[in-house]
Amino acid sequence: MQLTIRNQQFDLAYQAISRCHKTAGLKPKSMMLLGASGAGKSTLLHLYRKAFPDAELEDRTLRPILYISLPSRVTVNDILSGLLEACGDPEPQKGTARSLLSRLYGLTKSLGVQLIIIDEIQHVLPEHTHRRTQEAADMIKSIMDRSLIPFVLAGLPHGNRILTDTVKGKHSEDQLIRRFNASVQLKPPALGSNAWKNLMAVYQKTIGVPCINLSSDEMLKRFYLASNGLHGFIANVLEHALESTDGNQQICMTHLSEAFDVSSYADLIENPFKMSLPQVERALALRANV
Repeated sequence: MQLTIRNQQFDLAYQAISRCHKTAGLKPKSMMLLGASGAGKSTLLHLYRKAFPDAELEDRTLRPILYISLPSRVTVNDILSGLLEACGDPEPQKGTARSLLSRLYGLTKSLGVQLIIIDEIQHVLPEHTHRRTQEAADMIKSIMDRSLIPFVLAGLPHGNRILTDTVKGKHSEDQLIRRFNASVQLKPPALGSNAWKNLMAVYQKTIGVPCINLSSDEMLKRFYLASNGLHGFIANVLEHALESTDGNQQICMTHLSEAFDVSSYADLIENPFKMSLPQVERALALRANV
C-alpha cells in the first residue's frame, strides 16, 4: 500500500504547477519546486503526471508531460539526451548539442508536449564553477522561447541557484529568472503546530486499518523524531508497519518499532518507538538546539 497525503501546502503546490502548465503555447512561465528529501516533491509530481497521461492516436502518441530525473554530475548534453529518451528518440545520445536540441524541438512538437519536468535539478550545479549552471539555464531558456513549453524544476532547496547564480552579467531580457514564477517550497510542519497534528490525523484516516492513536501527544513526538515532519519518512514507517499486519490487526508500538528498524532513517538516529518518552523529548530538545 502506498500512502499519499494531501494537505493545504500540497494542494497549493499542485495549483502552482497547474498555473505554469496553462501558459504552454503562450508566454510560458516556469517554476521551481523545492524541498528537502522526503518532503513530498516526487509524490506531488507523480500525481500531477498521472492526471495527464499519454494518449495513443491512430498516427502518433501525445505526451502532454515530459519528465526526467537527473543523475549526479550531469552535463547539459546529458539533460538533452534524457529529454530525447523521454520523447522516444532511438539514439538520444547521438549528435552535437545543436543537433540534440533540433531533434528535441521536433519531437516535443510531434508529441504535443505541454510541460517539461526536470527532477533533482540540484545535480546540474557544479561545486567550483558557474559555467555549467549558466549552460543549463541558457538551454532551458532557449527551449522555453522556441517551443513555448514551461518547465517545472524540482529539487533540494539549493537547486534555486540555477536562477540566482546566472543573473550577474546577463541583460534583464536574457535572465532565466524573469521567465519563472515564485519558487514553491514544501516545508515540514513544526512540532506542536496544528498542521503537524492535522497531518498525522489524516494519516490515521488514510491507513484504513485499526491503529494506535497517531495524533496523541506522545505519538506526535515519537513520529516527529522519526521523520523530522517529512512525508516520505512518515509514509515509509507506516507502510512497513502495514506490511507486518494481516490487515485487521491493530498497528501498535511493536509494529512501528520493527518498521522503523528497516526504514532508511534507521541508520541516522536511535529508534524513537523503542525509547522512553523522556528520552524522545530530550532527543527532540537536542535537535532543536543544533
